[in-house]
Amino acid sequence: MAQIASLASVIGAGASIYGQVQQKQDNEKRQKEQQRQQVVQQAAQLADRQAQVDVSNAATVEDEAARAEQLRLADAASRAQRDTVLKRTIAQARARLAAGGVDPSGGSAEALVEGLQQDAAESDGQDSALLNARLAANRRSLLQPANGSYLASGSIASPNYLTLGNSVGALARNLLG
Repeated sequence: MAQIASLASVIGAGASIYGQVQQKQDNEKRQKEQQRQQVVQQAAQLADRQAQVDVSNAATVEDEAARAEQLRLADAASRAQRDTVLKRTIAQARARLAAGGVDPSGGSAEALVEGLQQDAAESDGQDSALLNARLAANRRSLLQPANGSYLASGSIASPNYLTLGNSVGALARNLLG
């Protein structure tokens, strides 16, 4: 009987160890399955976020393209207006010279016209460079800083006032001739 009792205790201990090993393996399987599910959820969330970012970026790219096209159209309209003003200024200068008895098609009159045209071309070049810089920097206006934040410098893009002043000055100089 004593042998049966010790054999029974060995079998009981073996069964207990077997049960613990099985429980540990089941726990490990559950943990691995939970980890796998978490990875799948994280991947799904990441894919969802990426899709949202892609949609947002696509909208931003479309907005930027539309804005760039608007800037180009505004620049073309501005050029057409400046061209009209230049033609009027040239016509007025020739009329004044003709009224003063000077030949409006040669000599100093032609030099005056060439000077007006050269000033207008320089102004167009400056405006084109400014437009290209704005498009390259993705700036919506001259008052917006290059980093896109109005509050970055503590004022509303104070360094850009100088550029704006130069541009307005050049425009006024060309219009007043």
